[in-house]
Amino acid sequence: MLIILYDDFKKDVRVVEQSIYRFLEVDDTFKAVKPRDRMVANYLNNHELLIKLSERSSTFNYFWTKSRHFRQVFLSRSSKRNQMSDLDRNYLLKVYDESNRRLEEYLGVDLSAWR
Repeated sequence: MLIILYDDFKKDVRVVEQSIYRFLEVDDTFKAVKPRDRMVANYLNNHELLIKLSERSSTFNYFWTKSRHFRQVFLSRSSKRNQMSDLDRNYLLKVYDESNRRLEEYLGVDLSAWR
Protein backbone atom coordinates (compact mmCIF):
# COMPACT_ATOMS: atom_id res chain seq x y z
CA MET A 1 0.00 0.00 0.00
CA LEU A 2 1.30 3.43 -0.90
CA ILE A 3 0.49 6.16 1.59
CA ILE A 4 0.56 9.72 0.29
CA LEU A 5 -0.02 12.70 2.50
CA TYR A 6 -1.99 15.53 0.93
CA ASP A 7 0.49 17.99 2.45
CA ASP A 8 3.29 16.34 0.45
CA PHE A 9 1.12 16.47 -2.65
CA LYS A 10 0.54 20.20 -2.17
CA LYS A 11 4.25 20.79 -1.53
CA ASP A 12 5.57 19.04 -4.66
CA VAL A 13 3.12 17.45 -7.05
CA ARG A 14 5.81 16.06 -9.37
CA VAL A 15 7.66 14.23 -6.58
CA VAL A 16 4.42 12.57 -5.46
CA GLU A 17 3.49 11.77 -9.04
CA GLN A 18 6.85 10.06 -9.56
CA SER A 19 6.48 8.08 -6.33
CA ILE A 20 3.09 6.81 -7.52
CA TYR A 21 4.57 5.67 -10.83
CA ARG A 22 7.51 3.97 -9.09
CA PHE A 23 5.06 2.20 -6.78
CA LEU A 24 3.09 1.01 -9.81
CA GLU A 25 6.36 -0.03 -11.46
CA VAL A 26 5.81 2.16 -14.51
CA ASP A 27 8.03 4.79 -16.10
CA ASP A 28 8.42 7.52 -13.46
CA THR A 29 9.47 10.11 -16.05
CA PHE A 30 5.93 10.14 -17.43
CA LYS A 31 3.94 13.30 -16.71
CA ALA A 32 0.17 13.18 -16.46
CA VAL A 33 -1.81 15.13 -19.01
CA LYS A 34 -2.89 18.53 -17.66
CA PRO A 35 -1.69 18.02 -14.07
CA ARG A 36 -3.07 20.38 -11.46
CA ASP A 37 -1.71 21.13 -8.02
CA ARG A 38 -5.12 21.03 -6.36
CA MET A 39 -6.79 17.85 -7.52
CA VAL A 40 -5.50 14.32 -7.13
CA ALA A 41 -8.39 13.28 -9.36
CA ASN A 42 -6.82 14.96 -12.38
CA TYR A 43 -3.79 12.71 -12.04
CA LEU A 44 -5.89 9.61 -11.71
CA ASN A 45 -8.09 10.63 -14.63
CA ASN A 46 -5.35 9.31 -16.89
CA HIS A 47 -6.78 6.20 -18.57
CA GLU A 48 -3.53 4.21 -18.57
CA LEU A 49 -2.93 4.85 -14.88
CA LEU A 50 -6.47 3.75 -14.01
CA ILE A 51 -5.90 0.53 -15.95
CA LYS A 52 -2.65 -0.10 -14.04
CA LEU A 53 -4.39 0.49 -10.71
CA SER A 54 -7.15 -1.88 -11.74
CA GLU A 55 -4.67 -4.58 -12.77
CA ARG A 56 -2.64 -4.30 -9.56
CA SER A 57 -5.47 -4.11 -7.08
CA SER A 58 -8.56 -6.26 -7.07
CA THR A 59 -9.94 -4.06 -4.29
CA PHE A 60 -9.56 -0.94 -6.43
CA ASN A 61 -11.18 -2.76 -9.34
CA TYR A 62 -14.07 -3.94 -7.18
CA PHE A 63 -14.82 -0.45 -5.85
CA TRP A 64 -14.39 1.08 -9.32
CA THR A 65 -17.01 -1.21 -10.80
CA LYS A 66 -19.42 -1.22 -7.85
CA SER A 67 -19.37 2.32 -6.49
CA ARG A 68 -20.48 5.38 -8.43
CA HIS A 69 -19.28 7.59 -5.55
CA PHE A 70 -15.79 6.01 -5.68
CA ARG A 71 -15.58 6.77 -9.43
CA GLN A 72 -16.74 10.33 -8.83
CA VAL A 73 -13.94 10.88 -6.33
CA PHE A 74 -11.38 9.93 -8.97
CA LEU A 75 -13.03 11.58 -11.95
CA SER A 76 -14.39 14.74 -10.37
CA ARG A 77 -12.98 17.98 -11.67
CA SER A 78 -14.75 20.11 -9.13
CA SER A 79 -12.62 22.13 -6.73
CA LYS A 80 -15.59 23.37 -4.69
CA ARG A 81 -14.75 23.40 -1.00
CA ASN A 82 -17.31 23.10 1.73
CA GLN A 83 -16.67 24.91 4.96
CA MET A 84 -16.76 22.96 8.21
CA SER A 85 -18.13 24.55 11.36
CA ASP A 86 -15.73 25.09 14.26
CA LEU A 87 -17.89 22.80 16.38
CA ASP A 88 -17.60 19.97 13.84
CA ARG A 89 -13.88 20.58 13.35
CA ASN A 90 -13.18 20.46 17.10
CA TYR A 91 -15.26 17.32 17.48
CA LEU A 92 -13.38 15.54 14.68
CA LEU A 93 -10.02 16.69 16.02
CA LYS A 94 -10.90 15.12 19.34
CA VAL A 95 -12.22 11.89 17.79
CA TYR A 96 -9.17 11.34 15.58
CA ASP A 97 -6.47 12.66 17.91
CA GLU A 98 -5.23 9.28 19.14
CA SER A 99 -5.43 7.64 15.70
CA ASN A 100 -3.49 10.51 14.16
CA ARG A 101 -0.82 10.24 16.85
CA ARG A 102 -0.44 6.51 16.17
CA LEU A 103 -0.32 7.13 12.41
CA GLU A 104 2.32 9.79 12.96
CA GLU A 105 4.43 7.32 14.93
CA TYR A 106 3.89 4.51 12.39
CA LEU A 107 4.83 6.68 9.39
CA GLY A 108 7.64 8.48 11.19
CA VAL A 109 6.41 11.86 10.00
CA ASP A 110 5.28 15.01 11.78
CA LEU A 111 1.50 15.30 11.56
CA SER A 112 1.16 18.02 14.19
CA ALA A 113 -0.51 20.25 11.58
CA TRP A 114 -3.44 17.82 11.70
CA ARG A 115 -3.96 18.73 15.35
